[in-house]
Amino acid sequence: IYSGLMAIQHRGQLFSGISTTNCDGKIFSYKNFGLVSKVFNVKRLRTFTGNVGIGHVAFDSPENNSIENAQPYHYKSGLMEFSLALNGAITNRQEIKERLSSMGKVFIGNSDVELISTLIETLSRFSNTVLDTLKLLIKTIKGAYSLVFLTKDGNLYVLRDPIGYKPLCHGTIEEDNRNFFIVSSESCAIDSLGGKLKGDIKPGEIFHINPMNGIRKYNTELSKKQKICQYEYIYFARPDSIIEGISVADVRYRLGINLARCDLKFNSKNSIVVPIPDSGRSAAMGYSWHSKIPYQEGLMKNRYLWQLKSDPNDRLNPIKPIVNGKNIILVDDSILSGITMKKIIIMLRKAGAIAIHVRIACPPIINNCQINN
Repeated sequence: IYSGLMAIQHRGQLFSGISTTNCDGKIFSYKNFGLVSKVFNVKRLRTFTGNVGIGHVAFDSPENNSIENAQPYHYKSGLMEFSLALNGAITNRQEIKERLSSMGKVFIGNSDVELISTLIETLSRFSNTVLDTLKLLIKTIKGAYSLVFLTKDGNLYVLRDPIGYKPLCHGTIEEDNRNFFIVSSESCAIDSLGGKLKGDIKPGEIFHINPMNGIRKYNTELSKKQKICQYEYIYFARPDSIIEGISVADVRYRLGINLARCDLKFNSKNSIVVPIPDSGRSAAMGYSWHSKIPYQEGLMKNRYLWQLKSDPNDRLNPIKPIVNGKNIILVDDSILSGITMKKIIIMLRKAGAIAIHVRIACPPIINNCQINN
């Protein structure tokens, strides 16, 4: 789990957490602020025991402002105990929270994972099995999510929203003549363990994994429309990941080719294609290949500063001998606020760039996600 979380560290740098169990009725969880390597040193990892577990890394968001909201979220009541990890967002959360509050449920924070945990405990009162509870959960919540659910007796349940907005894949690894089952947001985590990617968990599908009985798959009612967040291919995912059978690196490379194909013609003399690392790199390579304009790494990234809110001047530095006196085609995956882009342009001008042509690989966004299961 530790190695898998290290592989998907790019998906979140604020919190790291792990829960494990020996299937003996006890769940051990630990989570804290920081990167995986900081939170889980060798001494801490030795305190974990078990043959089933889940892990999570979180990015900075308004709801992730306290350690209580970090995941995996360890829930314990008089009725049940479990640990849960969520990737995504619930859009009808206010409606659900009001209904639960009217039933006497009390919430400590304002996180989706606390809401879902409370909802699961409530729905279990009207269900005969955990599987039935999770089927009711899928019918109740709306949004974009993938979820892993660990019970204290070692049963692991994995599910994906009916539309399939958030990615979720599975694989296996054989070690000491035993097969281990792996589930991850990205295939790069399976690769990092030396595992074999088996495929994607389908939208609306539930996997029940039991150490004694293996895997059982259950299909719930699917949405007529199947979609995935385009930002997984453009920004979120690691380039070496494969989502829905499609290489993330290949998508970004082809976006760069398409960008160059659609670009206005201009004098390419003394020009170079420079990516904004890291997610702009594949698109810049595709742009360079199609346009025949040389590709150059004109910006160096400090890989030891993970906080996304840090000043770009702390994370990026221009390589002056490369950008000085050049017309730069600056390629990035997308623009959100434009503040970071402005600062990078100023840096390149100070480093001696003659002109800077900004090119964005992300296709025009013409609609919101319209998340409605």
